[in-house]
Amino acid sequence: MIHDDVRKLVVVNRSDGLGERLRALLNGLYLARLTRSKLLFSWNFREDLTHHAIAPVTEMFSAEFIRDHFSESIDKNAFVELGRQIATEEELHDLVRGKAGWLVNQGSLQRLLPAELSPNGRQFKTIFESIAFAGPIADAIRSAQSVKRDADMTAIHIRAGDIVYGRFRFSDNFTRKALCAPVARAIIELALDRGSEVVLFSQDLEIGRQFSRFYNLRLASDLSRHFPTAVEQAMFEIALMAECNKIVAGGSGFAGLAAQIAGRNIVSPASALRPADQAKLIAYDLGFKGRETVYPPLQTAFSYWTAFHLLENEDRQDEAAGYLRSAIAYDPDNEFYVLRLASFLFSRGRDKEADIVLEDRLGAQEKNGSVIPKEVLSVLLSKSIARGYRLASDHEVFRLAMSRGSRLAEVLVNQISLAEGRQVSQLWSGF
Repeated sequence: MIHDDVRKLVVVNRSDGLGERLRALLNGLYLARLTRSKLLFSWNFREDLTHHAIAPVTEMFSAEFIRDHFSESIDKNAFVELGRQIATEEELHDLVRGKAGWLVNQGSLQRLLPAELSPNGRQFKTIFESIAFAGPIADAIRSAQSVKRDADMTAIHIRAGDIVYGRFRFSDNFTRKALCAPVARAIIELALDRGSEVVLFSQDLEIGRQFSRFYNLRLASDLSRHFPTAVEQAMFEIALMAECNKIVAGGSGFAGLAAQIAGRNIVSPASALRPADQAKLIAYDLGFKGRETVYPPLQTAFSYWTAFHLLENEDRQDEAAGYLRSAIAYDPDNEFYVLRLASFLFSRGRDKEADIVLEDRLGAQEKNGSVIPKEVLSVLLSKSIARGYRLASDHEVFRLAMSRGSRLAEVLVNQISLAEGRQVSQLWSGF
């Protein structure tokens, strides 16, 4: 039941990667149908998303779809974001009393709506097929749907992009979004052992080619004709992945969209392999099998970082620290790894070891009174929109280490304090 005389709107205004944008759009279309509302969406074309396939709205959707649903700008303040659990249809409509409608930017509606209102099965496939895409995009989707498939086909998504090669190399909590190469290899072998055909969706073509040759697998990129744009290729692969019986992936929007269309759940690495087993596999593959020099260096670094992340809170200090040292060896310019290793050691009371780690990056500057290297500073003080300082918990570790007498921890704390508008000492002559 609708409580206002004015017809409500459902709006979507995500501006990140293609998968997350289209997931939100599918959710918006579903909610608009559920509430008998009109859908509007914005589409910010960002050229800075170098590891994502994004096209201008006119190249993504038909002129009719743009006319009916596109808005150049959306005033978020006029809408209520659907961001909490709703118990009844009555509550869903009461939520927007006095407002223009709902803002829907979530990747999933199931956790917010009651069972009787939630999308189920393959409803999103019908909604996806109702979207009037631009001609070349629609052709790419049809091309994917015409690919000959096995009865049991497993999609394995090996994301790389900004997580392995871009800005998220210098940030925490992204190991869950991408499969590292050794874990992907183990999952490939598990799928082949049970007799499934495997199709690899590899953003890193070098890794994809290695696995394709070694296991005689099909690469999704080889199943398509030559598409002139990256977004056409991406839509082909998303549509093809949605046709697979099983999707194994990290928490990427690309795979999430395919799973949403297919009405399936993503099989995560953790559901296929226990975290401790993943760490063992990584060490075995990179070390005993000697593949740390076979994979691209940043893939090897990301794999060791994943192993550290899996064991960071376990009672295996030396092993975890060793993995992070190996990550630094293969990605020596990654100051995030260095600061995380120092923090890990400080937090375990291993101050001398932590000081040696920092000495390599800060020692010369600390001795001659110069400023902290900008690469270290940018990581130390980087912020996220939602959480403040990305290394906030590490900042506290550095403060405790300073109180125990670590001069190099004090160097870091001074910079943190300066950024916060205060200063704890005149450690460097440049202050």
